[in-house]
Parts: sequence; structure tokens; C-alpha cells
Amino acid sequence: MNMNPCLDNQLVPYDHCYTFSTRILTGGYVHVVRRRTDDWVGPFNRADLAPGIVTFERPGSAYTLGHPMVHQAVMEPDTVTLFVRGPRRKPLSPT
Repeated sequence: MNMNPCLDNQLVPYDHCYTFSTRILTGGYVHVVRRRTDDWVGPFNRADLAPGIVTFERPGSAYTLGHPMVHQAVMEPDTVTLFVRGPRRKPLSPT
């Protein structure tokens, strides 16, 4: 379960060390999947990212993102998600 992460963590685009799936149980959020404009190898910074797909996730919606994908989720208060992660695919998530 993932419940209202720290606001500072929602302000910066990031990736994960693993592929994951999530389902929104309550609340919701604006979800921005970013497009990397570099060679997709190694660390990235904001200059390497462009907006990609923007969605509004609501209760009942679900998605899966691969470990190379960069995204950002800005949650409404009292948002709860079910978060299932896969195996680690890289040592660190570069930011």
C-alpha cells in the first residue's frame, strides 16, 4: 500500500529500479510519464526530459511502468494505491 508520499517526492520526475504495477484505491493523482530525450543510458536530469503522456488517475484505474520509464505523480490528499513491484533491474534510480 502506498499512502500520500512526501510532497517533495512528487515535485521531481523519477524512475524506479524495477518494473511496477499500481491500482488506485482512493483519491487520485495527475500522472505525467516523461519522455527521455537523451540516449536512455545512465543518469538523466531535467534537461533530458520532455512531457509525454498526462493522465488523471482515479479509483479503479491501474497501470504498469517499466523500470526505464520516467514519471511524476502529484497526489490528491488521502490517496491510497496498491503498489506491486517486480525484481530490481538496476542498482540505483538516477535522478
